[in-house]
Amino acid sequence: MKGQLEITIVNSGSDGNSTLIRDVDTQKVLVMDVGVHAPPGLKYEDVVGVCITHCHNDHIRYIHEYRTKTIFGTHEELTNNKVLRKFEMYADDPDLYTLPNDMITEECLECRVGPFTIKTIPANHDTDAPVHFIVSNGTTSFFYGCDSSVYDTESPTWDAICACDAIMVDCNYSEHSMLTDDGVKQAYSDELKKRIMSSGHASNEYIRKTFDKVVDKMILGHLSINYNTTFKTRYIFSGTKAKVVDRRECPIKFKIGKKHVH
Repeated sequence: MKGQLEITIVNSGSDGNSTLIRDVDTQKVLVMDVGVHAPPGLKYEDVVGVCITHCHNDHIRYIHEYRTKTIFGTHEELTNNKVLRKFEMYADDPDLYTLPNDMITEECLECRVGPFTIKTIPANHDTDAPVHFIVSNGTTSFFYGCDSSVYDTESPTWDAICACDAIMVDCNYSEHSMLTDDGVKQAYSDELKKRIMSSGHASNEYIRKTFDKVVDKMILGHLSINYNTTFKTRYIFSGTKAKVVDRRECPIKFKIGKKHVH
């Protein structure tokens, strides 16, 4: 079927995040976050760009592997010292690997690269200027949301998110587990719990309620090793067609088109 996108979740979790968006017709690839190595089989010449949501290490750790590609994000995030050091520490001459001049420098700005249109959406996370992305090939659209504690359903961008053919967001923790420490592998400090619940990540329950009207086209990732399980997430989303990403099964591929994710 023409116009499809192939989504490959290379990894999704605190140990590293990266997702590939491949235009099936042209085979060109847009990389979303680079918290893990480029996967085997990915042809460097097929990559038309890299989108960075924010500068936490589990999203930028391997940015140097794409240092000749255009990097998209917000100026505040991409000029963060953490990002710059990722280039410099792997360069014989750091001046050769400065960030490209044509990166996105404003939130919610649209641009084109290869067969893709990229639109940035402001995110709610504890970095300088984090964003999500809507990526479209003109026929099929995909929302990549990573590390956001809340979504503004009154924002003008909310309808654009919901209109996408597939929506990937985090279901980081179970509220019951976070509040009670019941069944957790390693308990967090009260300070870390507060950070996660206030400005870090979203819960299974919050995502289920917030995205209720579009739940059947959702892909759910970034499950906490300590405060969530695939069982808990699937229970909250039982009776829906939402896909839950089990990091132990990554890389995971989906093909998306109008009205379906498979």
